[in-house]
Amino acid sequence: MAHWTDRLRSLNACTEAVEWCRAYSTPAAAWRACKRADWMLWLIECNPGPTGGRTHRRLVRVACEIAREVLVHVPVGENRPRLAIEAAEAWARKPSAASRAASASRAASAAWVAVRAASRAASAVRAAASAARAASAASAARAASRAASASRAAASAASAVRAARAASAASDASRAAARARYADIVRQYFPKPPVQGDGKGVA
Repeated sequence: MAHWTDRLRSLNACTEAVEWCRAYSTPAAAWRACKRADWMLWLIECNPGPTGGRTHRRLVRVACEIAREVLVHVPVGENRPRLAIEAAEAWARKPSAASRAASASRAASAAWVAVRAASRAASAVRAAASAARAASAASAARAASRAASASRAAASAASAVRAARAASAASDASRAAARARYADIVRQYFPKPPVQGDGKGVA
């Protein structure tokens, strides 16, 4: 029996997303429940419309809002990411002359690249947690090297493993929470599943 997710398969959606969506009877129901902003943005990007168009500008605003969430990880005094986001937001609110649009579009692209990089790294939170795990492992390794006995080295290694597992669990929870927040941001601008280029939705 045909299912609306067959449309997702035709768009080459990832298997994980398609299987998750099959639990929902309609695209709208899945859209409301989805906590994966990356899946939602991928679907919107399948048909972003013309550059500077309504869909494109809303995508830029989504990217900017998500990018703002990771500004806390930018070193103090480094203002370029914030300025790029602000320029992109200004363009998205009111596109004007071609030169301004081109300049702001470059800034928007910078913000979007930051979002995609964060997604590939499984969010800035996960990256920070990974750094914490690495630091914990490094500390344990130094402690182990200083340990005069094999038993102390083993204890240090065990502590490192426990710390890494705890950090990993915290990272997973933080990543899930961040994805859920990002999905809510997407729904602020795209409350319904997008229509594709052939005029059809994902149904």
